[in-house]
Amino acid sequence: MQLYLQAQSLEQLAHITQIMAISSTSVPTVVDLHALLSQIDNPHLYYFTLSRDSPLVKEFTSLGLPIMLVNQDSKQLMTKYLVDNTNQSINGPINNVQNETLIKASFECSQLALFASGRQRFNGTIHTSNDHSLVYCSLKMKMHAPHISDCQIFLCDREPCLQSQQRKSLITQLRQYTHSISQDRHWCQFTTTNCLGHCSPGGTAMIHQHHSLALPPLKLRFIEHLSLPQWQSIIDALHLRRPLTDSIATSLINGAK
Repeated sequence: MQLYLQAQSLEQLAHITQIMAISSTSVPTVVDLHALLSQIDNPHLYYFTLSRDSPLVKEFTSLGLPIMLVNQDSKQLMTKYLVDNTNQSINGPINNVQNETLIKASFECSQLALFASGRQRFNGTIHTSNDHSLVYCSLKMKMHAPHISDCQIFLCDREPCLQSQQRKSLITQLRQYTHSISQDRHWCQFTTTNCLGHCSPGGTAMIHQHHSLALPPLKLRFIEHLSLPQWQSIIDALHLRRPLTDSIATSLINGAK
């Protein structure tokens, strides 16, 4: 998944709690998009989620709306959560000629919505319209825990990131270690989450360092290859308020050159 944050401050983006997934029954046009946007009270309250190859990407970019682009492999990962789903409903016009195309577009829309929202169950409604070819639905995003600790570590526990290592077992060991080095038992918070937006078969994590460092969150990859002593050295650096880039190999940092 690729996330574009445009014409928005991080503070504004932090208040967005909904995603809107969009697919189509035919090649979508700019006219289709504006017909859909005209039906939404405030488009800036959503992350719009599309397939990476959608023709609408360019128009969303020019409008300055936050968009998430999802590739085919990522969509396919969501299929198993939808196969047995019996609650999916379609709200809009349908006839026998449109049936196959609409079902395909609705399924893709469900995949996009699940992946971007970080959820494993689809409980939304697929919408269609006579005014345009777009198929769309909204889901509430699974939000990360609020910043109530000096430091936070998020670990993805959804495929493809989760391969072998049990996240809860690791977190238990790391919590024990953080308690052993500080009387403040809550100085570092650990949270499992469904998606961090940078999927990797080697496992991913996101670390918020102490706010006094004024550093952006650090995205890690290949975390299932880290030993317990290596994790402990990361905890030590957090406790001492040292920038993690000084103690973590570049190969483990997502986006590092």
